[in-house]
Amino acid sequence: MAPIPALEVVVTDGGSGFAKAVRETWPRTRVQRCTFHAFSQVKRYTTTRPKLQAGRELYLIARDLMGIETLHQAELWVERYLDWCGFWADFLEDRTVVDGRRACTHERLRRARSSLSSLVSAGTLFTYLDPALAKAGPLPSTNNMIEGGVNSQLRAVLRNHRGLTSVKRVKAVFWWCHAHSGDAMLAPGDFSR
Repeated sequence: MAPIPALEVVVTDGGSGFAKAVRETWPRTRVQRCTFHAFSQVKRYTTTRPKLQAGRELYLIARDLMGIETLHQAELWVERYLDWCGFWADFLEDRTVVDGRRACTHERLRRARSSLSSLVSAGTLFTYLDPALAKAGPLPSTNNMIEGGVNSQLRAVLRNHRGLTSVKRVKAVFWWCHAHSGDAMLAPGDFSR
């Protein structure tokens, strides 16, 4: 990323490698955590049909992340989330004896809570609503445009051609990007180098 000039804000799906690269390369760049990925992480732990009331409530709170359009809505969302944390705090501390050891009874729900709590404390959930950053126009709250528009297409190319060597896989990605860029300067044979 070093050759690329620092950006004001980046939207990330939460990968730790990218976060570390942003901190080291662009220390002043603000980070927006993709709200869809934040919701998806909670959904992974709670499922879409949680059995426990605490899980159902947290799932709905996380789902509401994707509809927030104003700073006031964001403040209300954080307040609602913190109220949930306070109400269910004792419940989430329950312990069970498993194989002679004490373990958290609701570990998956604790992980879902932890995933949101870290984003709330880091201040990366609602960066897209910062008026100073949004002067030139609205900022995206998700990276779904690239995930669904480009990345999923590249994954499909690689999935459909699983037998390619690493070098040919790279060439296939270059070919796909060229074929969809509208750049006709290179002929298809130029990718053989």
